[in-house]
Amino acid sequence: MISNAPFMPADPSERFAMIFRALQRSVADNGYRLKIHGPLLVLIWNYLSRQIARFAKIAAKPPQTPRTRKPAERKPTTKPALTLPRGFAWLIRLLPNGPAAPIVAGANARLELQHFME
Repeated sequence: MISNAPFMPADPSERFAMIFRALQRSVADNGYRLKIHGPLLVLIWNYLSRQIARFAKIAAKPPQTPRTRKPAERKPTTKPALTLPRGFAWLIRLLPNGPAAPIVAGANARLELQHFME
């Protein structure tokens, strides 16, 4: 039986990166249709890029026993004008699921990510 499914690497960090890059492409390609503003698209793109790098770093060297650290002094910062959405599954709610899902490539990446996390 021939499968048309794309190749998924066995390495978890490569697989994670592939899924998140598909999410990036989906949000970027369909941002206008989904009525996502340009600055928010940039924030989402950068957030997903940071998650790819973070997962790769953790996968390369798993965290060791926690060390006690001195609390860092934080300077008061001004709140940025635009922030990412918050709450559980905000990116999943952003990408459509249902009759419009075949149009959006992110729906497939969404399912792959849910399967990967299980």
